[in-house]
Amino acid sequence: MDAQESETGTGSAAAPPQDGGSLWAAGADLTRILFRGLPDLAWLKDPQGRYLCCNAAFERIVGCTEAELRGRTDVDVFSAEEAAFFRSNDRGALERDGLHVNEEWLTFRDTGERRRYEVLKTPLRGQDAVLIGVLGVARDITRQHHQDEALRLAARIFESAGESILVTDAAGDIVAVNAAFSRISGYPAEEVIGRNPRLLRSGRQGPAFAARMWRQLAVHDRFQGEFWNRARDGRLYPLLQTITVLRDEVGRITHYVGVGADLSRLHEAEQRSHHLRLHDTLTDLPNRQVIAARLHAAIETRRGSDRAGGVALLVIGLDGFKSINDSLGHAAGDRVLVEMAERLRVLAGGQSFVGRLGGDEFVVVRVDAGLERVQAEARDWLAALAEPIELQGHAVTITVSIGLGHFPEDGDSADTLLRHAESALRGAKGEGRNTLRRYDPLQHQASLERLLLLSSLRRAVPAGELHAWYQPKLDLHSRALVGAEALVRWLHPELGWVSPAQFIPVAEQTDLIVAIGERMLDTVAAQVARWHVQGRGWLPVAVNLGARHFADAGLPARLQALRERHGLPPGVLELEITESMLMTAGGAPEQRLAELRQAGVKLSIDDFGTGYSSLSYLKRLPVDTLKIDRSFVAAIESDRRDLSIATTIIALARGLGLTVVAEGVETEGQRELLEQEGCAQGQGWLFAHAMPPAEFEAWWQVWAPSPGPQDHFDAAAAAGAAPNQLV
Repeated sequence: MDAQESETGTGSAAAPPQDGGSLWAAGADLTRILFRGLPDLAWLKDPQGRYLCCNAAFERIVGCTEAELRGRTDVDVFSAEEAAFFRSNDRGALERDGLHVNEEWLTFRDTGERRRYEVLKTPLRGQDAVLIGVLGVARDITRQHHQDEALRLAARIFESAGESILVTDAAGDIVAVNAAFSRISGYPAEEVIGRNPRLLRSGRQGPAFAARMWRQLAVHDRFQGEFWNRARDGRLYPLLQTITVLRDEVGRITHYVGVGADLSRLHEAEQRSHHLRLHDTLTDLPNRQVIAARLHAAIETRRGSDRAGGVALLVIGLDGFKSINDSLGHAAGDRVLVEMAERLRVLAGGQSFVGRLGGDEFVVVRVDAGLERVQAEARDWLAALAEPIELQGHAVTITVSIGLGHFPEDGDSADTLLRHAESALRGAKGEGRNTLRRYDPLQHQASLERLLLLSSLRRAVPAGELHAWYQPKLDLHSRALVGAEALVRWLHPELGWVSPAQFIPVAEQTDLIVAIGERMLDTVAAQVARWHVQGRGWLPVAVNLGARHFADAGLPARLQALRERHGLPPGVLELEITESMLMTAGGAPEQRLAELRQAGVKLSIDDFGTGYSSLSYLKRLPVDTLKIDRSFVAAIESDRRDLSIATTIIALARGLGLTVVAEGVETEGQRELLEQEGCAQGQGWLFAHAMPPAEFEAWWQVWAPSPGPQDHFDAAAAAGAAPNQLV
């Protein structure tokens, strides 16, 4: 291939070339036959680069016969660029007067296809060492070239991959690791090649885990799980690793390949989030959820014991705390709370549990302490806690009031005992503050009011006194309307509008919450369908779900029937479920959530951050949205702790692919902070309060007359998107 043109620089021969046949005279016909029949390309050029002869394989490349080729040069049959390259290689072979090997790309003249060839060129001499020309032989290595390129690419990918990659042979000995493995584990490749991966074993996962892994590999040739490995420096690190079995053409195992993602940062974030959810960020005391759990455990332990004493619950509230915040600022108020928390830790000692309920209220739980002793100590605390606190150069005295409840006399459960102790605290504050008061079981007024309220509520459901009001959800960046939350309102014929805070807790303690929930779902579905008929499109609307309603086995089927009855597409209805509800639900909440999703509704965890679910638990839940509780949103402009909690929740949700909605957005500053941190949606009085349908429609018309959020929803629905992919 490659030719030198004659000294004239033209593509035509200056003199007729030698007869190719005469060159083979000495080798007779057999040599000629072998030359012509070679599967590789073969050709011969004279010293001026003119073709003397070639074989059949070469004829197919250049698209002409040997007779047509004889006397022509490379510029006559190849591109100018290829011809110049071939001439250069010919000169190299002649100058070295020996074998010249290189790789070249050749273009088929008739098809334009390019193939890669390994080319061998050598000067050919006749009798008396007279130079005849340059003999060339070329073998097609296109496939091997592509394979080599693929191997080099695979090697670069292997080495540059961000995930840890470890390869063992069939016996389990390590044969290769990549840079990410060394970075994560701390082991350089030379220290692990030839060793067994057991050197990474941390001991945290037992034989059962290994047995399950080998069973999965034997059946499926693949296993995925979270491995806890020990690094070279002794630290433990989590790895989400997928192990794949490689087999040869007859099915024998040749290698095991483990590809793992380092979960260290995710676990650290989970631990931080877990601690933040379980502890008050200011005082680092356990919060209300932990208090309830510890109190419940203490009561249940004491219930089965025959020892003297019981469980004493003291709720301590600061007197006049609001005036501190108002007069000296929130920083001074925080200083008071931190000081009071520390004093309570010291006063309560190691035998008691101390927590913060929220606001200016703390809790102390004493177990197996006599009631009289507890009361005497609590009275002493009144004086100790009233010691002056230095605030902005002034000695300020803050008194406290204490409410006391005692198990079993004042309550048979953690919830009851806590409510009674809080009731006693309110009584102590009402008596003039700076005093101790025990719960009075003779006070029945609250119970009577609850009974009357429940009776009226049972009548209100069938009487149609419950109404659905709608609060908009907006995109925090564009302020576009993306959905709404339906909130129940009760219009009592005599009392007027009754706050949900009064009747919802009562309803949730009975099956009445199911009837209210069913009425709300039907009302909302009908309203959403009505808006669609009016040309407003499909507006996604969320409905709050009570714990008893969530536990109702027939709910998924009824939701499916509800959607069909009103003609609602999947994903237009959303159910909001509280974090605490999931944590206390019996059975398998993951299964129930999956059944609800199958019924065509989206799922949202409401008040996220106020419970104490773990990230590992959250990852298993088939939900679409997390709602940041308004208690974290309220002070994010001034309280970096609340902002830190909100930011952590947003990061976790986005890491899990969930939509984040902030509740209680009331200022532009809150909206800007939430948007900056990546929160997608929000609702609150900054945009609009909850409104009856007619008022909501009027607001909608003014806020976003066209186009509506339904445009995006319809497009997703038409594409057949799953409910969790809509809006």
